[in-house]
Parts: sequence; structure tokens; C-alpha cells
Amino acid sequence: MTNDFITLLAQTCELAPETVSPQDTLSELGLDSLALVELSERLLTDFGVDMSDDELRGLDRIETIVGVLGERRASAGQPT
Repeated sequence: MTNDFITLLAQTCELAPETVSPQDTLSELGLDSLALVELSERLLTDFGVDMSDDELRGLDRIETIVGVLGERRASAGQPT
């Protein structure tokens, strides 16, 4: 799940995946409000998880976001 999220994040925000670590925060990576909205939309489309841009901003750290994604996918009966 972590690698899938990092790949999605990199594609959405035009980052090189190898430069992104699970310990990074979205703010450290320079994501602005528009990028967060785009990422939120891609999470719903690609992972089936509704997570608002405000929620992403609040979670911030990639490993924390991946944990929440996994929990929500599991509770919805989706593969994690």
C-alpha cells in the first residue's frame, strides 16, 4: 500500500517516486492546496477512499496517511 500511495502521489504532484519516503510530510514535499485537492480526488478514484484535502493536510505524514487508507479499505472490505 505504501508504494502504491507514493506512486500515486508522485504522479499527481509530478515528483520522482524515489525521492519520496514514508517519513516525509506533504508539506515537506511542497504540496499546495490545489495539489491536495487533486490528491484527494485521485485517492477516491484509484483507491476508493474518500479523504478530503483538509484531512490530508491534518494527517500530513505519508506513513500516517497510508495507515488511514489501509484502515478504511479494510473496513470497506477492499484489499489493503
